[in-house]
Amino acid sequence: MKTIQLALLGIIISAGAILDSPKKKSVQNNTFFREYKDTVLQNKYSTIIMGRFIENDTTVILKEYDKKNGKQCLNTIIYIEPNKNSIYYKEIAQPIFLHSGHGQYDLDAWRKYRLEKQKTPLSNIDLSGLPTDWIPLHSYKNHYYVFKPCEIDVPFRRCLTDSTLAYYSMEFYFNAIQKLEKKSNSLYHIELESQDESSLSPTQIYIHIIDRQKKVAIWEYRKENNSEYELMIPIESAKYFDMLVCHTFMDKFFYVKLLKFDEIDFKTLLKQKTL
Repeated sequence: MKTIQLALLGIIISAGAILDSPKKKSVQNNTFFREYKDTVLQNKYSTIIMGRFIENDTTVILKEYDKKNGKQCLNTIIYIEPNKNSIYYKEIAQPIFLHSGHGQYDLDAWRKYRLEKQKTPLSNIDLSGLPTDWIPLHSYKNHYYVFKPCEIDVPFRRCLTDSTLAYYSMEFYFNAIQKLEKKSNSLYHIELESQDESSLSPTQIYIHIIDRQKKVAIWEYRKENNSEYELMIPIESAKYFDMLVCHTFMDKFFYVKLLKFDEIDFKTLLKQKTL
């Protein structure tokens, strides 16, 4: 009988029901990661800890403590939010005009201003299936994330209407679309109205779709022989990626540059047409 009990115990252990120590939590693509954390700043005002470590079932990237009344108090935390039903995913998936609460009002005021200044009438543009609302996609430690910042994400959120490209950064910036052309299933060209002769803003935008399913796109801004790039996704595609959330408890300001996103090799992405 004792022999049988020992044999059963061995089967249970080998099946993983009894473990000597808990496994590390898995993140994207079920790959395991090594927990680590380092104190990257410590002075009489603040302590900042960065790394990748588990606290209360949450994968933490950064914690900032500020000294208040002689005590260290948590001011900022940056963590990975994998729950696609969280309030942050619901917020980021809102169309830009709903997200801001005053977008349509600002757009109507801008159109009225154009009429008063007798500017060229806005064109009625066919978007040719191009998604309307876009948010940035970031790479951090070789994984792609959407980002819920303490304040404003960069590159800015944006929205296409049938006549306008609108950028949002606490307030709206509107550009009139003169032409939108679908050159292929993976390439769109937008020509914006030039602000004035001295404007440095590019008027030529090429949107390269590099992932058909997730609609991941590289926005290329061309001016003369120079190009600048941004990695963007439609708001509907946020569900395909985990989210980095930056949350502040006391002070609104946080030096977010401490969270350094990866430099993206856009030219390689454009060649391989995939993330």
